[in-house]
Amino acid sequence: MKWILSNLLFISFICLRSASADIVSLKVGTFNIWDKPVFKSKHANWRVKKFCQLILDDMQDLDILGIQELWRRRSLKRVVKCLRKSKFKIYYSRDSRGFKRAFWKRNGLLILSRYPLKKIRQISFRPHEKSYRRRKGIKFRKQISEKFINKGFMHLQLEVIQGEKSHLFHIYNTHLAANFGPKNRQHPLRKFQLNLIINYIKKHSKGIPTVFLGDFNYALNGLKEKISDPLPGSSLHPVIYQELGFKEAVNYPASDTRSLHTYSRDNYYNSKSEGQLDHIYCGAYQAPSIKVNVEDSKLIFNQRMKYKKKKINLSDHYGFRSVCRFHLK
Repeated sequence: MKWILSNLLFISFICLRSASADIVSLKVGTFNIWDKPVFKSKHANWRVKKFCQLILDDMQDLDILGIQELWRRRSLKRVVKCLRKSKFKIYYSRDSRGFKRAFWKRNGLLILSRYPLKKIRQISFRPHEKSYRRRKGIKFRKQISEKFINKGFMHLQLEVIQGEKSHLFHIYNTHLAANFGPKNRQHPLRKFQLNLIINYIKKHSKGIPTVFLGDFNYALNGLKEKISDPLPGSSLHPVIYQELGFKEAVNYPASDTRSLHTYSRDNYYNSKSEGQLDHIYCGAYQAPSIKVNVEDSKLIFNQRMKYKKKKINLSDHYGFRSVCRFHLK
């Protein structure tokens, strides 16, 4: 009899403990909108307009959407004005001059969120690269276009309210250096940028539920080229797991199919290479009591839309979406 009672008490304790855990689900997306100057990206004005319409019509179920390469002032003003009609709060790179900030001083990043902001910070890679060059005497190789833009990352602290409870979440949005050349010559720069963000997360987001998303410009299996072997960009992917313990829903080689390639040969603007360059990682650094599941990943903004007599995509990338489920104790 005592044995039965003790077991019943133990089961009751386990049930109460599991019931006390808060489960917070976030539907998170990322999208490189490819809004370079018109002479660098075709149909840019039309594509930005259609993007706004899709957000209002089909993407209201998202909790958070990170956007990259929203460089032009005209496009930024259009997106901000259009999405004021939506449920999203809009956070982007700005100063006291608002939209007047020159594109080479903006980072091209924007975050849409259903939840209120507690704090925002924008960090540029450029001063850290200069400091590293002075200390180590090493100069990173860059594409010419990347010398004139101010890439970096955004750090948002959001108050996520679900039900009667609210929780502090940290959201990161970034756009790392692009691939270029037959030997992927910007890989050292991309590695430096990623390590910079990882060290920042370790310092500022310890023990806090975190979502880390963006255009990382590396594929989990290397960016596949038509005429070359997989590039070494894939070696950066495990760093997120090893250093932060964050998860992503996509696990190679099981997902080494084209179904989740955000950079695809099926895209109107791309015929040379493919791979998943855009990622969403979820976790809590040094918080083993917080369990995280990442699931239901799929492509978004991957449909073609009619433009004059042809059908085109909204960007040279597809968007990517995952559901991050945090079990908070």
